[in-house]
Amino acid sequence: MNILLFGVSNVGKTTIGRIMAEKLGYSFYDIDDEIKSFYGYRNIDAFIKANPYAAERDQKRGYIIEQLIKKDDNKVMAVPPIYYTRYYTTYLKKASSEVVCVEIQDTPENIFDRLIFTDENDEPYHDDEYKNARKSKYIKAIKEDIRYFKPAFSKIEHQVNIAGLNADKAAAQIISELNLSENK
Repeated sequence: MNILLFGVSNVGKTTIGRIMAEKLGYSFYDIDDEIKSFYGYRNIDAFIKANPYAAERDQKRGYIIEQLIKKDDNKVMAVPPIYYTRYYTTYLKKASSEVVCVEIQDTPENIFDRLIFTDENDEPYHDDEYKNARKSKYIKAIKEDIRYFKPAFSKIEHQVNIAGLNADKAAAQIISELNLSENK
């Protein structure tokens, strides 16, 4: 089974995906990391600058998803927000493996709390003073992202709201809602 986790940035796809993969005994892939590795970008900003149109980026992400689906069975993938659904639904229809898509949802405030920054090498760092000084700006941007991606995410079969849950409980909830059993 291939489990693709979708959601807006900082909703927790990567953290929850890693936990799910560990609990299920699956492989884990972060599509951003796969993009950097496959196309040779130093960081995601370089990928975005080299591919300024969202459709272009989504097409490349879709290609990576297709390659990973073909690679092996039983994996969890954290997928960055893709607006142009034709670039992932086309590949999913071609896939020979079972594919389950899940949109992870949360409140803008909870997403803001998880907000971290990355340096030029995509290494995460925290700057709570900077973040909190711009809280209203970030909350507004998160709300805009939720509205922007809502049409694309509405096509996803499983939508799981993780508001109020830590990453372990969110992973367990998604596993439960997919009727999967954890490897012990």
